[in-house]
Amino acid sequence: MATPPKSYFPWLRFQRAVGTWAAHCLGFDADTRAVIWADYNVQRPELPYLGLQVVAGPNRRAPDAERWPAVYPSVVDVQVLPAAVANVGDLTNLIVNGELFSYIAQVADDETTVRDALVAAIAASVQLGVTATPVGADTLRITAAEPALLSVVAALAVTATVVTTQLVKVTVGAREVRVRATAYGAPEAQLPTDVSAAEWIELLAQGTQDDALRMELLNQGYVVTRTQVLQQRGTTTAGADREPRAFADFVFGCNVRRGVVTTTWLDEVESNYPLPVPGP
Repeated sequence: MATPPKSYFPWLRFQRAVGTWAAHCLGFDADTRAVIWADYNVQRPELPYLGLQVVAGPNRRAPDAERWPAVYPSVVDVQVLPAAVANVGDLTNLIVNGELFSYIAQVADDETTVRDALVAAIAASVQLGVTATPVGADTLRITAAEPALLSVVAALAVTATVVTTQLVKVTVGAREVRVRATAYGAPEAQLPTDVSAAEWIELLAQGTQDDALRMELLNQGYVVTRTQVLQQRGTTTAGADREPRAFADFVFGCNVRRGVVTTTWLDEVESNYPLPVPGP
């Protein structure tokens, strides 16, 4: 049997980012059971809850563009500085592929403790596109899983040094993904202060315009270029429990990049005009 093609779109990363955004729009923690992805065979939680489902995409917003080959880092060493553990409560910040990793110094911590915590946090991330391994006593080595897909910013109490580079031909593009949000309300009578299913959808709509919530998506490594509510329908009663439901479609836009390693590159300039002929 032929092997099916691998998706180039980071679905798990996208769904984690959007799920966290939706939870925070509704005032829940990121690990709440009140927000689920209906694309998977998951058990329905107790009412009320929000179901998310990808209904279209990723679709191209415009033709992809190819960039001229350039040198990109493929391996970067990050060293934890003594300033990371000079005092209890000192903060270390490292940004990898747009995602922020932080550590707060505790009693008896040293540079190795901070380094190991950063390695564990990177390993626990979702489709970050890198691997992190310890090197020496205070350094972690970050290696790109794909060409040209490594960005490391030493934000606070660390330094970053490029170890290895690659000559990469990069293709960039823009994609859109449509997500349908369905709010499932409680079937029993609600108190006047309870939030209805339709209000849950309205809170999501407000979240598309909230700068702090949009920045959350960016900090998780997902770059949003456009978010728009396509439709918003009023509450309808359906389902085995006859729970009230409300729906809306949201379009999330993002930029994508794909790299191919190139071994050599030569710029050749062709002239459309005849060269002057030397005189006798």
